[in-house]
Amino acid sequence: MNAEKKPTVMIVGAGLGGLLLGTLLQKAGISFNIFERSPTVKELGSSIPIGGQIIPLFAQLGLDKDLFDIAKPLEEFRVYNEKRELNYTLDFSSYEYLTGHKEYMVARPALYDLLIRQIPPERIHRSKRMLTKLEADDGIIIKMSDGSTYKGDILVGADGACSTVRQRLFDRLKNEGKLCKGDREHLPFRTVCLVGQTRALNPVEFPQLQSSLCDFCAVIGDKRAYTVMISTTPQNTVTWTLIRHLDKISSADLESQRLKNTENTGWGALDIQALCDETRGIGIPGGNGAMNLGDLMDLTPKELMSKVMLEEKVFETWYFGRTVLLGDAAHKINPTGGRAAKLAMYDAIALANLIYTLPSSSLTIKDITTIFSTYWTERYPAALEELQSSQLLNKTSERGLSGTVARFVAKTTPHRIWRQVFGVDRRMQAPPIVAYLAGLGLEGKKEKEGRGTVAGAGTVEDVMQSSYLKARDVFERRKWADREP
Repeated sequence: MNAEKKPTVMIVGAGLGGLLLGTLLQKAGISFNIFERSPTVKELGSSIPIGGQIIPLFAQLGLDKDLFDIAKPLEEFRVYNEKRELNYTLDFSSYEYLTGHKEYMVARPALYDLLIRQIPPERIHRSKRMLTKLEADDGIIIKMSDGSTYKGDILVGADGACSTVRQRLFDRLKNEGKLCKGDREHLPFRTVCLVGQTRALNPVEFPQLQSSLCDFCAVIGDKRAYTVMISTTPQNTVTWTLIRHLDKISSADLESQRLKNTENTGWGALDIQALCDETRGIGIPGGNGAMNLGDLMDLTPKELMSKVMLEEKVFETWYFGRTVLLGDAAHKINPTGGRAAKLAMYDAIALANLIYTLPSSSLTIKDITTIFSTYWTERYPAALEELQSSQLLNKTSERGLSGTVARFVAKTTPHRIWRQVFGVDRRMQAPPIVAYLAGLGLEGKKEKEGRGTVAGAGTVEDVMQSSYLKARDVFERRKWADREP
């Protein structure tokens, strides 16, 4: 594919999914630009588990050592009540046996910083809020709120749950009578949350920071509708998430408020402060044994706290014409456990592989629609499975009888059954790999009991995705074509 004939990709949204897609397109020599509405980088978010499915990707990018530097190994997840009494523990130690890699926990801001450093500065355009898009035979044009316009061959909506790209896409389909009923419904949610990260703390005062392992735990409210999740980082900070469980009436009221606010800012500062005041007294493990959530809040800079609406929905429509959706714009999954971030990264890998396969000349709408269809066929079922798994896992933090039963099952069920119930074994069978990059060169990669695999180096058989197979076929053909005299 000649450089001047490669497609031009416009990515709206500089979240983890958009940044990873840009990084992969950069490696492929494909022209791209990322447009972000925010004027500055906001180092917000809690922690994300990164395991055997994502580590091979970072190894391909030559970033595995950088990833390990900002992450801590994760071997267990402990659940407490408000009296700081341990209820049960989930064991993650077998993940290394299955995938060849330990499970790690990384603070989202640190992961974001690692990815954004891979993007040439001139490829990221800030303070760019997309208003409209217009498709033509020879490309697609987007217009920003500042009056600027940009043209490309493909538009990727990676702009989150309240995606402008998705809204414009759905507006067009609705006007043409092509939008399915399910996609006309609003995003449902029953939980909202507040996330934060403390400043660097003294390990002497907070002994859990001294461990080389991530201290990952949760506190489930006994009578109050709250769940708190806490984890430690190599930077001697503590990330925390406060989840508020809502009833149906509260959910409807909050959704109505959100729909009236086009910026999706949700709560104001007073609302955040009220929530903090209401939950300060929740007891949490660690520190001097008498720590409360309020202690972590006081140690958290206000600019490192943010609020999130935890909507959950998988849209049926992901693409039309030259426009395609990625990450939360296509499927909004509860971020607990890092599922949403990992799904967005999986989407980016599949889409990058397929964009790589586009012909070097005479690019047509049919070519683009074909790769979008393959992308949807591969990623849509995976998103549905993650939604179902997320909803089941979230039961363990709910109040009432269903939550009590779910926690009892989690506490008493053998780990091997737990993996099957939540689809761990199935998800580990397909580590996402970039077809056009060099070999993995994974640190510590080895055969285990004669059953290891090239991609994961674990004991679960790898099943390559169709996006990888198609891209690998194109890569091999181009490689041989370059060798011809």
